[in-house]
Amino acid sequence: MNNNDGSIYLSLDCEGLWGFCDILNPNFDRINYSSLLNIYQYITNILLENNASATFAVTGFFSLERKYFKTYIDIIENYANNQNIYWYSTLIKEWKERNGNGFHLPEIIKLIESNKNNNIWQHGLSHIPANFPNISEEIFDFEYSNAQKILSTSSLYSKGIIFPRNIECDINILKRNNLHYFRSPLRQTILPNRYVRYIRRVLGIGFSSTNIYEKKNGMYIFSSGNIPPLFKKKDKVLIIKYYKFLSRKLIKKAIHGEQVHIWFHPENLILNPTLQLFVEILFFELKKSSLEKSLQALPSPKKDNDYD
Repeated sequence: MNNNDGSIYLSLDCEGLWGFCDILNPNFDRINYSSLLNIYQYITNILLENNASATFAVTGFFSLERKYFKTYIDIIENYANNQNIYWYSTLIKEWKERNGNGFHLPEIIKLIESNKNNNIWQHGLSHIPANFPNISEEIFDFEYSNAQKILSTSSLYSKGIIFPRNIECDINILKRNNLHYFRSPLRQTILPNRYVRYIRRVLGIGFSSTNIYEKKNGMYIFSSGNIPPLFKKKDKVLIIKYYKFLSRKLIKKAIHGEQVHIWFHPENLILNPTLQLFVEILFFELKKSSLEKSLQALPSPKKDNDYD
């Protein structure tokens, strides 16, 4: 098999504190404007330096300055009060308590655009998960249409979505909002035993397939595998050995013609800095390998507005 047949794709869930607003505690104080700017500069720079790219799925509000988010507060409070949407009432409370610090990184779009091989998908407007109580189709339309409005000002925007917390909504909602692609978590997530799921994830089982996407009901669905962060209390030598094992396994799959798709949250590089070791080890192993392509952004197979 030709060594060039396989590829490794990278997607990133970019959300600041929006993705944590219902579970925030003092441990999340490490996620603030300064740490977010540093980690996204690190990621975009290391990709550029290694001739690599990624798909950045950005929460719409995360890319806005605080003053522009304030124009949405009345709308969100209205939804929170009239439709009893706990997510909205919680995020407003947390946003006000922190004065928006950690919720916004307006520089993110320019950082992504520093590498024209990157692309941008959406990650919702406020990162509201599809399984939260009282979420109507009106809310989905509000979230997805406004996220697209904000992010589509970039020429790198592509009509894809990574669902907040990987919880999928009805495909008809996506079609109505002119979204063509979405990332699906590992099919192994249907396994009932969470320990089995975790072991498979640690071993990198299911991170690759013969095709990077499948077409179903007119949508393009990208399968994927989430890189597990290891806590800093673990032995660093063991962590390095593990990430070498995982990196080499993923590269080997690509060399043998498989399509590998990995993802993680950049914010986890702040909460669990050992994940940065994986990024650096992966690039080190890629340079040593016979795989000609570095990490790549997800492709955009759909070029028109027709669904079939």
